Amino acid sequence: MSSGELLLIFLVAMLVFEPSKLPMLAHHLGKLIKRLNHYKHQATVFWQSQVNEHTLQENIIKAEKADKEYPADKITPEKE
Repeated sequence: MSSGELLLIFLVAMLVFEPSKLPMLAHHLGKLIKRLNHYKHQATVFWQSQVNEHTLQENIIKAEKADKEYPADKITPEKE
């Protein structure tokens, strides 16, 4: 946002709300933004954990498939 847009928003806010209520409005707006950022962080952590769990399950399936394809008893140690 440019400074002109911020000035316009401020002027409209002064017309709509009484100047004495602007500090209270700013305080509540700050609380709202803080709460929204908190929820955004929680959602990000949740989705990242879901992706990690899905990736882990895929890797377990791949490892089990590789174990079946290459069993340990077929692997012979190299003789020196």
